[in-house]
Amino acid sequence: MHFVDAKGILTGSGGHYGINIYRGCTHGCIYCDSRSRCYQFTHPFEDIEVKQNAPKLLEKALKSKRKKGYCQFRMNVSDLCRNCRISIVR
Repeated sequence: MHFVDAKGILTGSGGHYGINIYRGCTHGCIYCDSRSRCYQFTHPFEDIEVKQNAPKLLEKALKSKRKKGYCQFRMNVSDLCRNCRISIVR
């Protein structure tokens, strides 16, 4: 597991947004679509990439929105039920 400073956090538009706070998965399923090169991973897929500045980015992004909407927490390029723990101390 390693930590990075992300440039942005929200994806989508029109009041419907998604967020991925980390990328990667430790399961290693060979059929997984998330391993595709189109996701531009620059590290081994099993090495979880945690966006350490996600809370600050999300707060800033939500303040700049003109309309209220909803934010869906997605796991498109990761698996929430993975076998490692992430603990972040503030």
